Amino acid sequence: MSTETLRVPHGETYQEKALRKFKQQPLVPLGALATTFTLLMAANKLRKRQSKDMNYWLRARVIAQGFTIAAVVAGAWMMGRTKPQIDQSAREQDEMLATLQKRREFEERLKNAEENHRREQEILNAPPSEGSSTPEVRDINAQSPQLPQTSSTWNPLRWYKGSNSK
Repeated sequence: MSTETLRVPHGETYQEKALRKFKQQPLVPLGALATTFTLLMAANKLRKRQSKDMNYWLRARVIAQGFTIAAVVAGAWMMGRTKPQIDQSAREQDEMLATLQKRREFEERLKNAEENHRREQEILNAPPSEGSSTPEVRDINAQSPQLPQTSSTWNPLRWYKGSNSK
């Protein structure tokens, strides 16, 4: 059976997954290999009936297992501790960038408002010219233009009957 047929549900082979896990926590597989080696040595000594050496390798196995468990716990602690810190740092950076963007937008709006206010003040404080007013200056008291006079009766069907009907 090829390695292409043996795939983990997420699309990587078992070898790729093992390599990825080894890169994440290199001490755990080393501890597992050390435990396996000591256990095989203890089994070999048992088969040869060398009980003193077998006990030595069984003690070494316990130490290797302890090292492996310590590596698993330390790796989990480091990964669990680092992930929230990275997330928190990313959130803080995003908030800072959003705040800076809002500040830039506010400063731009403020600059535009100050420029418009300055122009309005220039127009209002400008001396009146001889007999004509500038297009920007409008008399506040001037009346709005009158709408064209229409017939006094309103006919909602006028559009249907034609524009000349009353």
